[in-house]
Parts: sequence; C-alpha cells; structure tokens
Amino acid sequence: MRDELKSAGIPRVERPAEVTRQHLSAFLDAFIVEGSRVRVRNLLRRNGWRAATSGQVEARLDPRVCTWDTRQSRPAVWDPRFQGAGVYITDTEVGLAMSLEQASAASIATRSDAIFSLTPGVLAVFLNHEWGICYCSAPNVP
Repeated sequence: MRDELKSAGIPRVERPAEVTRQHLSAFLDAFIVEGSRVRVRNLLRRNGWRAATSGQVEARLDPRVCTWDTRQSRPAVWDPRFQGAGVYITDTEVGLAMSLEQASAASIATRSDAIFSLTPGVLAVFLNHEWGICYCSAPNVP
C-alpha cells in the first residue's frame, strides 16, 4: 500500500492519543453547532474517527465561529493566526503533529477531509480536500 504522506514528504509524528482526544473534543465543543454536538459525538462512538471528517461534521460547523474560504481550494498565503504546530485528524491519520501547510498537503495527498487543531477549542481549520477551507476561532481570539 502506498504511503501518500511519505510520498508528499510529510513525516509521521504521532501525538499521544489523549492529546488527540482533547483536541477533537474541544473542536466539537467549540466549533460544532450546539444542537448537533450530541449527534456528532454519537457518530464518533459508532463510526470512530471516520465520522470526525465526514460531511456530518462539515455541515454542522458553527457559522458564528467558523468562516469558509471557498474562493480558492488552498490560499497562496495562510492566515497568520493559524501558523504553528497542530494536530491533524482524518479518517485514517489520527493525531499527527504537523504544520498547517503540511496538513493541507496531507489532506490533498490522501484525498481526505481533515481537522487541523492548533489550540484545543480556540484555533482550528477544517480542510475539505476538494474545494475549500474553514477557519474556526473562539470568539475572543482576534
């Protein structure tokens, strides 16, 4: 089986499972519409990590704290607030440490939607592998 991340030059640096759970749980609490959080958590329990990046999550991102950039699949210059090391979560790659640029390249290479979380419940990016990105930030973050 071909390793798309290795082919893209992205190292596999795994974060501890507890750190990954913390990032994902905080993402759900902060960036999913309140009325859908229980449903999404149940999806995760039933379907595992795959549910985290399914259309079910994408459709339930809270527009008050998450902003879609659909003008381009990937920007030439990323929002500087989202620079730095974070945790990358897809349906098959769970809890890898990388930068936003690497996360974007990984999402495209593996043809998977992904969550890239920098600070649990404060800064995150949802990467749709085909058509856009969604910047999510807590209301008190400039």
